[in-house]
Amino acid sequence: MIAVFVAVILHSCEKVAQLSDDNIIISVSIDNVEPEKVLLDNPVVEESSVIIPVKFGKYLFPLKLYPTIICNDSKVKILGLEDDGSLIFPVLNSINTITIVSESGMPKRYEIKLNLISSNEISEILKFKIKSSSNGILNVGEEAFADPTESIVKIYAVDPTYPLIINPEVEVSEGAVFTDWEKGESLTFSFQGETKTLNLLSESGREEKWQVSIINAKEDITSNQRLINPFNHFDAKFTSSLHNLDTVTFNTKDRQVILYYSGDKKAENFGVLFNFSFNEFITGSSVYSGEEYIFQNEDDSHQLIIIDNITGNYNKWEIVFRQTNTIIKVTGVEWGSYYSSDNDIKLGPPEIYPELREISIPVLSNGEFPLIINDFSILLSQPTENSLSADINFSSMNDYKTFNLTRNGKNELWSLKLVNRLTPLSNQADVTGFHYGKPSFSYSVDEIYIEPEISEIVIVCENFEYNTSLKLTPIIETSTGSKIEGMVSGGVVEIPWGGTKKFKIISESGSSREWTIRVIPAPQLPNKDFEEWVVHPQFKSLETSIFPSDGSGWNSSNNPSAVNVVRVDGYQSKYAARILTKLSTINFADIIKVTSLTSGNLFLGKFRYSTATADVYSPGRMIVKGIPFNTYYLPKQLIIWHKYRKGETLVKTSPKITSTTIPAFNPVETVAGNDQGLLKADLWNNSQENLVASASYIFSGNSEWTRSIIDFSYDNWMEGSKYISVSISSSIFGEIFTGADGSVLDVDSIRLIYHLPGNGSIKIK
Repeated sequence: MIAVFVAVILHSCEKVAQLSDDNIIISVSIDNVEPEKVLLDNPVVEESSVIIPVKFGKYLFPLKLYPTIICNDSKVKILGLEDDGSLIFPVLNSINTITIVSESGMPKRYEIKLNLISSNEISEILKFKIKSSSNGILNVGEEAFADPTESIVKIYAVDPTYPLIINPEVEVSEGAVFTDWEKGESLTFSFQGETKTLNLLSESGREEKWQVSIINAKEDITSNQRLINPFNHFDAKFTSSLHNLDTVTFNTKDRQVILYYSGDKKAENFGVLFNFSFNEFITGSSVYSGEEYIFQNEDDSHQLIIIDNITGNYNKWEIVFRQTNTIIKVTGVEWGSYYSSDNDIKLGPPEIYPELREISIPVLSNGEFPLIINDFSILLSQPTENSLSADINFSSMNDYKTFNLTRNGKNELWSLKLVNRLTPLSNQADVTGFHYGKPSFSYSVDEIYIEPEISEIVIVCENFEYNTSLKLTPIIETSTGSKIEGMVSGGVVEIPWGGTKKFKIISESGSSREWTIRVIPAPQLPNKDFEEWVVHPQFKSLETSIFPSDGSGWNSSNNPSAVNVVRVDGYQSKYAARILTKLSTINFADIIKVTSLTSGNLFLGKFRYSTATADVYSPGRMIVKGIPFNTYYLPKQLIIWHKYRKGETLVKTSPKITSTTIPAFNPVETVAGNDQGLLKADLWNNSQENLVASASYIFSGNSEWTRSIIDFSYDNWMEGSKYISVSISSSIFGEIFTGADGSVLDVDSIRLIYHLPGNGSIKIK
């Protein structure tokens, strides 16, 4: 009987030895994908993974793929596919695991991952220009205001007639296309305020609906400073040889562009080619740069409508000609003496504003009026008639005089006034407020600080994508009497990834201070609030596993034998994670029961469940800590909400060496001391070869929710990181099977802090 049994065993071993161990994937192809719009490239097979490139479809998840898997042996079994042979990816960073089982029964695991091929995410209208209409009547701004924060194009119109048909030239983000409008098509507006919708699709598949609206502009009655000085530059040239352009001046008081020329003043129908540009967010209509205009004679003019695209205000300017010998230049002001009723009024040096046709006299100390100035004279570069009296009498601070300056028959009206300078002009050039509005491209602004000590506005943005730009339309408040230079409050401000936006604030006294808007990309941990829980991707019996649990984010050592991380009520939120330490009895193959202490562990990384003795005795072998985490700015702190209740008795269950391959543990042993929880965080560079920063915290006991701030220490300073590892355990020595049965650690709302406020910091959000 024994001989027969041995023979059967030998025969069985011989048959097994003849079975193939081959379990290698040779190639993978995708037969079908849902949704159909998703575009995939050829899968790449690596040592233990399959990478499927995604060309188009980032915004079309979840994806369902139907793969054809070719192995080096056709007799293998493929485990891990759905019943219909598909793979499902709920989100882009989901990881599917399949197992290739050879004919002999040898398994090999492969991870199936998606890799998004880089493509432009932006679907913005960058420029929207209008120079023509089908009805020839066009009093609209040449360049409309394209606001990417609201996805709207505002076209300001001055007394338009309807229907208004425009032919726009539109510039969009690289790779983006309109799905319902073709280049060269016109847009027809039947009434004021009508809105058209244009669908713009980015290269990556992100669709943005843009609104294009006609809005009636309002005539300026408040002397808008941007409309007083609207030009960045202005030049012109005659198209014939009969005239030469000598200089261009501006009369902002009368809203005139004056072209001083020499040549035949009796010529008729002479052409002028204009070359000009406006300051940022100012546009014009009726006269366009780069085009020729005909003037009937010297007295002819052309009207230029100037529109502020931020406020929608407009005013009308005239482009006129004058002979060069009529130029009037005020070079200075002189007077003999002055006195007031009590002789207490003191005057400062006069200030000349030629574009405003204005002379101001500062009053430095107060006194009783009238104020008499004797022997007052205006200094001019050329002989010019002056209607102003040599003796000036001001009856009050608000009194002013007007006078004519005339040269060769051309007259200009000027004004002379007093300016109250009793209080010294302020030299403050601070940002006092920052209303950021809505950010572009689905960004969320998490924190904003005004840092006066370093002259910075710091914006912390969690989802700031690499190599993109954040756009805002901020309203900036500054010190009293100051003004902004190099930026327009209310206009679109673009801050590229890794870059800044600089501008100046000019104080009331004329001193300046440079300010910087800086965006800190502040990526956070996946599922940082522990609100997402799903069925475990590997163990379907675990219905409430932390998300994502697939190696791309949070994971735990939960398995069919031991569940030590569970979902509970959160701190002022729906859910939190509860981490447990407990004495567990595991039944191995219904042969032997093993009791050991298991400590709950919530970590970022991968978990490979194994019942092999070496793995059970050294549970760290089943964990690969850390996930990719690319950031240029390193976090300064980690904040976490928690409460910890330690078990009553600290115990230890040490591994027991036996002659079998089934793990065993020595009886439970009581040890001195108290249990504690542990958080450990590490930032790495170069594939976990260089430790950049680390933080740790010990939980010792608190019955109520507590907020703890943990500082990172920088072990090897370098810019940026590539990987992050965060591990939270309910027992500090749990890996060596030591802890207290019943220790419970609840954690919620873990957050990385990238900016620490400085002295005098003002938190906007």
